[in-house]
Amino acid sequence: MSKSRKPSSKKAGTRKPDPPTPGGRPSGPSGWVRRRVASLFERIRRFLFGDDVFISYSRGDASGYALALAASLTEAKVSCYLDQWGTRPGAKLPDGLVTSLKRSSLLVLLGTPGAAQSDLVRQEVSLFLQTGKPIVPVSFDGVLEQAAYYGMIKGLAVFAEKETARQTASPDPALIRRILNAERFTSRARRLRQVFRATAVSIGLLILVGASITGYFAVRANEQRRAAGALRLTSDSVAALKQEDNPTKADSLARRALAMDPRSVLAWGALLDARYSQVFRWNDRYYSVPQSRSFSLSGILWAADLSHDARIVAAGSWDPPIAKMWRLDGGEPISLLGFESLIWRIRFSPDDAHLLVAAKTGPSRIYDRNGTLRCRLPVGDRVLTTVEFSGDGQHVIAGFEDGTASIWKTTDGTEVVRLELENRVGMTSASFSPDGSSLLTSHADGTAIVWDRHGKELLRLPAGSEPLNVAVFSPDGRQIVTASENGEAKIWYTTGRLLGSIEHNRVRWSRGGGLRLATSGVMGASWSPDGSRLVTYTNDGQLKLLHRGGAVLWSADAHEGSVRGARFANEGRHLVSFGDDNTIRLWTADGERLLTLGEFTGPVLAGGVSPDGDLVYGSSWDGSVKVFSLRELPLTVYSGQEGNSKAKITPDGKHVVSVSLAGRAVLWERNGTHVETIEPDAGWLHDVALSPSGGHALIYANRGGLLWSLESRRWRRLPLEARITSAKFFPDGRRFVTGSTDSTLRIWELHEESTPILIRTSSAIGDLDLSPDATRVAVALESGHTEVWSVQDRTRLWDRSYHNQESVNSIRYSRDGSLVLSGGSDDYRAILCDANGNILSVFRHASDVLGAVFSEDGEIILTNSTDGSARLWRPDGTLQAEFRTPGPVNRALLSKRQRFVATASNDGRVRLWDVAGTLLATLPAGDSSVNWIDMSSDEGWLVSSSTDGQILGWNLRVQSATR
Repeated sequence: MSKSRKPSSKKAGTRKPDPPTPGGRPSGPSGWVRRRVASLFERIRRFLFGDDVFISYSRGDASGYALALAASLTEAKVSCYLDQWGTRPGAKLPDGLVTSLKRSSLLVLLGTPGAAQSDLVRQEVSLFLQTGKPIVPVSFDGVLEQAAYYGMIKGLAVFAEKETARQTASPDPALIRRILNAERFTSRARRLRQVFRATAVSIGLLILVGASITGYFAVRANEQRRAAGALRLTSDSVAALKQEDNPTKADSLARRALAMDPRSVLAWGALLDARYSQVFRWNDRYYSVPQSRSFSLSGILWAADLSHDARIVAAGSWDPPIAKMWRLDGGEPISLLGFESLIWRIRFSPDDAHLLVAAKTGPSRIYDRNGTLRCRLPVGDRVLTTVEFSGDGQHVIAGFEDGTASIWKTTDGTEVVRLELENRVGMTSASFSPDGSSLLTSHADGTAIVWDRHGKELLRLPAGSEPLNVAVFSPDGRQIVTASENGEAKIWYTTGRLLGSIEHNRVRWSRGGGLRLATSGVMGASWSPDGSRLVTYTNDGQLKLLHRGGAVLWSADAHEGSVRGARFANEGRHLVSFGDDNTIRLWTADGERLLTLGEFTGPVLAGGVSPDGDLVYGSSWDGSVKVFSLRELPLTVYSGQEGNSKAKITPDGKHVVSVSLAGRAVLWERNGTHVETIEPDAGWLHDVALSPSGGHALIYANRGGLLWSLESRRWRRLPLEARITSAKFFPDGRRFVTGSTDSTLRIWELHEESTPILIRTSSAIGDLDLSPDATRVAVALESGHTEVWSVQDRTRLWDRSYHNQESVNSIRYSRDGSLVLSGGSDDYRAILCDANGNILSVFRHASDVLGAVFSEDGEIILTNSTDGSARLWRPDGTLQAEFRTPGPVNRALLSKRQRFVATASNDGRVRLWDVAGTLLATLPAGDSSVNWIDMSSDEGWLVSSSTDGQILGWNLRVQSATR
């Protein structure tokens, strides 16, 4: 029987309007409005989304079953449509019903005897088939298969329902599940959510696109403004250098240009021009780790001095009481022995002819610069506090705890004058006036006294509340500065008139929460060479630069803990300070910190700077004396690269080649001059191998590889799609072998574009190495295997799985080809095998082994790991030395002559060590991880590359660094 249009009843959860009132009008105006509004929203919903299920049935024999089925589906949150009011038999399907039918997601055909004979049911099936949506036919005891239209749905899976189920209006639960799981069927609730999400995403994308376009143009406008500003500053930098001959100004302008546009090649060029026009500029931040020489002596080194000609450094120890002299140009150190107590002061005479070594008790001694004893200075049982040479070097003055002072001749040690105070108050400092005509002493009772050369008191400056630590004449001898434990520094005229008093105490919070005045004892003071300024330093880390009239020019918290000393340098334009925080620091006259020299492991107790400003030195609690050279340019900047990069030095040491993940390869001369840049559009460029002559570079690309002639500057692609992971040139330079992710070794001819020889390995290749005679190639595989292949007949000689299916990160032959060394991630170890693959030794770390290499003679093995260490081993597995860093060691190198080790770490530092594990120098090579370092064949310089694109060349001066 044909059906008529009517939503299902409320019991079934389907649509059913209220019965009409007499006359066909709604009962009351308000009810009519409500129904019209509800009808409007229902029509909108149906128009947009339709129903989930359309039930096609014959009202004459399936109404009860259809209603029960609709009710079950509604409970499962599926909307249903069934025509309950009926459609006149033989009539055409109403337009509204056709629309609902087409918008429904699934048709359920109830194949009762009435439906099998119904032309309306046939029409519904025919129309729904045109939508391509799923149909679930239900046949009651095989009746549907007898219908005239069954041929239209033949082939669909028919659900067999029992006649009793129709009669009792009890749909089979299996049918409900079948409908809910029908192919391509989506419930209306889910479609509502999907439409809402799609709409929200579309709106969000429109907003994002609009904001991106706006932001893009804003960023572009800002970049153009900054580029224009950088270009203007670069032009000014060039003018300052070329027209004004002012490299310092040119350097500053170039830096400002780079701050505005870091990618400006012109600005980088201007900066390099400014740098290379000078040997050293104190205000250049790049010289943050000058090369140093380190000398050691047992015990605490309280005293040290550098000769005025910067050729000899001397230091003295507490226990044992020994002094030593070292010549900076080489030669054996000279030991000075025989002292009764700790070495308290060491001083070179102004003409460098004599060295004064003063012990705390017992005779002090004067030596010539060759270490020959000239005389002893008898002191009796007095305890020394201070000692200084006269300006002409002919006399020495020393002060003692008993308040006395003595003046001796330096030629024979004859005492010519003795100063004595009536109250015997301890003397804290004693010195000559610049012209040598008078003496100045400071005392523990807070007084300072001026004497004539014969010991007659000329002037007594008023006593303070606390002891004076020092009193110092100005260079012209017209002023005196005194430094007190009460936190005051006072500037006096030598007539006794006070010019100014400078307070150093600070207000601090007490433990109880209130404010208190904390005493900052002034430890000392130094005058600038021209006497226009002076610097004071305190026991709580302060530096103050003062005008000679007493005005404070600037103040800084220079060190943590006490400042042990501060000196002017570079004709008074800069300062050097040292203190208890294990550092020496260099400052501009404006108070800007330039360098921090932090290679000490204990407080720096004595230090200074050479007259020409080329050398800075310090002696430490850790028993070392270090001399830092600012004379040579330690750093070269290779500009023009960007992104995560790797740089290598050509075998002849004349060029640097770099590749980066940004897809760029750059060639420079050793001095940083740019030669060539290529961007071959081959994806990431992640490594490079150099031919023995340095004439060709094989670039590993994310898509194949490139062969670049560094002489002709021409390059060509290799016919390869897989990513190259490792490569090696043959010793004759005429061929090279590559390993790639497609588990293939390829042997190529350098000068011929011929098809390479292929060798298939068992898995992807991580690393490879050629035997020294080039007859075998060893490969490290990502599967944990190591294999060795014959180059000539392409046969596998052996295969070992020592690394337990974990990636093998590196593989190397020994120089004689008798040993194979591999490092991997399994059990955090490197494995040493003989030429036949038999294990000889195992070298363990606490994390993945990233690299393992042989020394030149094969007697030492160096490994580096993500556990933050590099280690030196004997081939038998004996650990010889360990080099610890704060983070993973990405690369480690052993110098050819086994004089030092270089490590590159994630903390942005390259470190140089001696082979015993002592740190020699720390080089700040980047603001992020240093992923690669390479060393020149003569060990004279090293290049580092980091993930932020910085490529730097370091002058190692190995002979000095590893003395």
